Amino acid sequence: MRKNKKAWIRIAEAVSAILLLTSILLIISLRATEKEDISSNMYTIQRAILDEVSSNGNMRSVILSIDPEDPYKDDFKDENIQIKDFLKKRVPLGLSFNYTVCKPLESCFNPTVPRNKDVYVDDAIISTVPTEYSRKFIFYVWID
Repeated sequence: MRKNKKAWIRIAEAVSAILLLTSILLIISLRATEKEDISSNMYTIQRAILDEVSSNGNMRSVILSIDPEDPYKDDFKDENIQIKDFLKKRVPLGLSFNYTVCKPLESCFNPTVPRNKDVYVDDAIISTVPTEYSRKFIFYVWID
């Protein structure tokens, strides 16, 4: 009878270990599914703002006037202030943003964009005549 009792204890321990592991895995998977995928919402917000930037004649002129060789040389330059004010009015509360202006065929990077957050990036080509005078406007958005 004693051997039989040890076997039942081992079976009970194994079952409780399996239940414990299953419940931990279930809790982890539930928490993972609770996090909402906001990337499609962010893309929609960015696309709407970029469409507005590219269809607004004043913003197009301002962006085209920025020197693509050194877009960071003066953050308080009138053009940069105009762009930031325009974007600030359209970006929802709780989100931060920045932008970069460069030549269309160049890959450019904004050094002020945080590296420790999920940053959503989209761009638009702003031009008068695509082959002659154009700029790539890259728009970065992240959650505060």
